[in-house]
Amino acid sequence: MNKRGSHVDVIISFVVFVALIIFLYAILQPTITTQQNQANLQSSIQTKLLNSMSDTLTSINLKVYETETGLNCVRLMNLLNSTGLNPAKLAVLNSTGPLKSNDVFTSIPNQGQNMANDLFIETSFSGTSGGSRGTYFFKIYNASEFSQLDSGNQGQGTCPEVYPAGSENSGPDYYTLGQVRSQRIIFESIIEEMAASYSTNYGALRQSLGIPTNENFGFEFIDPTSGIDRKAIGSIPSNANVYSEMVPIEYVSIGQEIKEGKLIILTW
Repeated sequence: MNKRGSHVDVIISFVVFVALIIFLYAILQPTITTQQNQANLQSSIQTKLLNSMSDTLTSINLKVYETETGLNCVRLMNLLNSTGLNPAKLAVLNSTGPLKSNDVFTSIPNQGQNMANDLFIETSFSGTSGGSRGTYFFKIYNASEFSQLDSGNQGQGTCPEVYPAGSENSGPDYYTLGQVRSQRIIFESIIEEMAASYSTNYGALRQSLGIPTNENFGFEFIDPTSGIDRKAIGSIPSNANVYSEMVPIEYVSIGQEIKEGKLIILTW
């Protein structure tokens, strides 16, 4: 047996194999690098978009215990002062959804005060006959994206005053509050603002997000249950490499409800 010849064949085979690996790497490396750079860009833009579309939402659960029947409003005494909620930017929801803006309003600030203390809610407090207590559940949302609440109302003087449970003035009618909770969440109103900016001044929007001028992006906001399909996608060159990703989101609708949707983000 020619051992020397066998060793030479093994060495040649190894050299050919290594050369093939190097060749394949040289061919594929630019593609791999491009894909990695595109993935990094996608991740960066996704993070910037989601952060820019989000704002703080503060929520608190409210229970009102009321014995009087036939009421259509209550005045929740010191509620705003005790929770620290911004009285100008509130939304109130009951079991059927958000109350109309003209059914929720604040007290007129007392002399020398900058902020109101009391919250008025106008809705049906049907109660029960015979003085049995009715329990009414609400959720209060507070966010800078909400519209300004009115202060004062024609019915303000006729709404019975309801104090927090355990307070000096509380009686058979009182209210209790759950824990105040704050979270960052996407707002439909901000998405709409960004979509409008995309159409009217894409360059400024891209700059505000810190995206390089040689990179581009677009997005589409979808909520099939609400019939929403909002696109903000510019002209994409036919030779561009487009990277797309769909992100499930939770958002606050313009109607002040928390809903689920999808955000499709494109980069090229």
